[in-house]
Amino acid sequence: MADRIHISSCPVDCVTLADTAQYLQENYVRSKTVLVVGANASAVVNAHSDIILRNALNSIDLIVPDGYWLQVAARFLGYPTTHHAPVVKVIYNLLEKMGKDQARVYLLGATENVVSKASEEITRRYPGLKIVGTRNGYFDESEEQEIIKDINNTEAQIILIGVSSPKRELFMVRNKEKLNAPLIIGVGGMIDILGGKTTEGPDWMLNCGLMWCYRLVLEPKRLWKRYTITNFQFLWLVFTQALNIYFMRLRKS
Repeated sequence: MADRIHISSCPVDCVTLADTAQYLQENYVRSKTVLVVGANASAVVNAHSDIILRNALNSIDLIVPDGYWLQVAARFLGYPTTHHAPVVKVIYNLLEKMGKDQARVYLLGATENVVSKASEEITRRYPGLKIVGTRNGYFDESEEQEIIKDINNTEAQIILIGVSSPKRELFMVRNKEKLNAPLIIGVGGMIDILGGKTTEGPDWMLNCGLMWCYRLVLEPKRLWKRYTITNFQFLWLVFTQALNIYFMRLRKS
């Protein structure tokens, strides 16, 4: 698999969309359980301040560079092989391919109403897929064993987890050995999008790193802090890491 780098304290794998698709396909065929999540600027900031999340991320099998500005930061820090690989595109590509195999999918996240609508939308878009179960994302650790039992009883092969971080990563790492599905993937807000709670921005904004503007306009009260304070923290962490790299090189020269 590709090299793993660290932006501040957050691990990131240098993979493309094609690399990720191949990795998922291979592990699906081998029935080997792997954990996959995306990383963005918020993940970098949170991993820096939260050691529990940081340790969980280091246990994830594949961390995709989901955020456009993560790619920019990585290249600025001297990692030119880092590419933007949006998780939403990873999942849509996966579902399209797995539909031909009539793969069994379980959705975990959002509210009951939203996840139910997301299930219907996935079935409409990818008629070959089998949505074998859904469950809302509002649960605590004491309910996890019941959820795991329910998932395993469905014989799901792909579990899509649309729960917020760090709850998502902690759930995945804590229960990897208990779940039987080959692919366990954190999908961010994709269930909300498919369930109609939020809308999907245009591809050109995604490809240009402007999706944050689109989301901020839609949900200013919820996202203003993330896209102001958090983004400034992200820039500061990248800048200080760049300085550290520069001074290390000076000492070696």
